[in-house]
Amino acid sequence: MVDWSSFFTDKMSFVERLINTVDFIGSTVVNYYYISVNQHIANELAIYPGWETRPPLVNLMSDVALVLVNSHHSVGYAYPKAPHVKEIGGMTLTGSTELPQDLKSFMDNATDGVIYISLGSNVDMNHMTRGRNWRVHRKVQISQTKSSFEVVWRGLS
Repeated sequence: MVDWSSFFTDKMSFVERLINTVDFIGSTVVNYYYISVNQHIANELAIYPGWETRPPLVNLMSDVALVLVNSHHSVGYAYPKAPHVKEIGGMTLTGSTELPQDLKSFMDNATDGVIYISLGSNVDMNHMTRGRNWRVHRKVQISQTKSSFEVVWRGLS
């Protein structure tokens, strides 16, 4: 199977397969290192009632019920997939809704554009500690004073 970071096709020579295997092993080791870094960040920032019982990220990675892959067998390489892996490449959204008028006018009047920051619907900014989150917020404020772009920060009260 072709490693996602590889430039090889599905028709690999022995040397290319060897390089592909080494790339895969290397990226797996690096990913596990970054999982420990992200676990530390989650323990530092994502504080909410009951966070102590939150399972480690390594456990969450191995308990995946559904994986949506942005590819399709008609344009990609054929490879074996587990039953929980579903190809959704090529799907598009139909229809759209209008922005609220206040947000639309705010974005239309931004001369240098708008930066939209969202940490997702699962992150409640009110439960995050002040340390790192405050530093990110302060850097955005300082950058905004030096430029004329506008910032929309979803979930920030």
